[in-house]
Amino acid sequence: MLQRVLGSMIFKGVGRRALPLQRTAIAVSGQALLLHTEQHGGEEGVNEDRLEDTFDEMEKIQMQQQQQQVEKSDFKVAEDVPPVSFTPVTYAEPVDYLLGLRALRAFALHNETLRASFKVSMKDKTKKRGRPRDPVRGMVVLPHVFKEPRRVVVFCQGDDVEKALNAGAAAAGLFELLEKVTEEEIEFDVAVATEEVMRHVKPAARILRKKTPTQKNGTIVDDVEEGVARFSRGQLYRSDKFGNICIPFGKSSQDMKIIEENFLKLVENVAANNLSSRDSFIEKLTVSSDRSLGGSFPITPRPTLREIDERNRSITEAMDE
Repeated sequence: MLQRVLGSMIFKGVGRRALPLQRTAIAVSGQALLLHTEQHGGEEGVNEDRLEDTFDEMEKIQMQQQQQQVEKSDFKVAEDVPPVSFTPVTYAEPVDYLLGLRALRAFALHNETLRASFKVSMKDKTKKRGRPRDPVRGMVVLPHVFKEPRRVVVFCQGDDVEKALNAGAAAAGLFELLEKVTEEEIEFDVAVATEEVMRHVKPAARILRKKTPTQKNGTIVDDVEEGVARFSRGQLYRSDKFGNICIPFGKSSQDMKIIEENFLKLVENVAANNLSSRDSFIEKLTVSSDRSLGGSFPITPRPTLREIDERNRSITEAMDE
């Protein structure tokens, strides 16, 4: 009989009226079906009105069971105790950037990655009113490496080959390098090329695919040394439509001076995307790590290039004294 009732509910439907989600869940439970079959077991199919009565009875039974559990409990709250209200704290006082960086290192559980989260202004006076600016995007080459650099190959000729290898390229050259790439004898992450050799590189686009050097990606360069440094150690970033950017800049196990220099270089690079000198481009800046017990730290005042120079000058003068 249980299978007959369940099959009737599935194929004939409960009825034309839509039942609440909670009651539908109760109907699927075995207790509701058994209760319905015990009361109306000799009938074919499911009667909608009687099924509604079954739902009401099940709700009453559940309420009575919950009330009995509360009455059996020994815990009683005194009448003179006021109700407790919990207020979620979503705001923290901003701190100096050095204090925030030191706190991240102090609360780190292991060698964690330090990240900077920016909230930048998306205002653009050149666009129509109400329309945001294009996404803020760029690449920053931090002065100190904190993760394994990407493997870069450079398609070039002449003196550029030696310059690329000295800059840290995994391989450099033209015809021999193209042959190795075609036969998949070399592994790499980014391919960079000079403008003069692109006519030889284009036929290998079916092998390179997304790694093919293009002007849009900036992988066709004039200065191979700068290109290798940028694509091997560079940090790419792009904002969403609300202006949020998250960029890693160091490890908690690194020296404090290294972390500070990477952080200041990052802030300088992001601030360079400001389209107006009057508006405050970086609206909010917080630093955090992967699993730090201290959470994230809002940073203020946001260091500017002038403040950085003055701070470095004061530190140098204090050391000389």
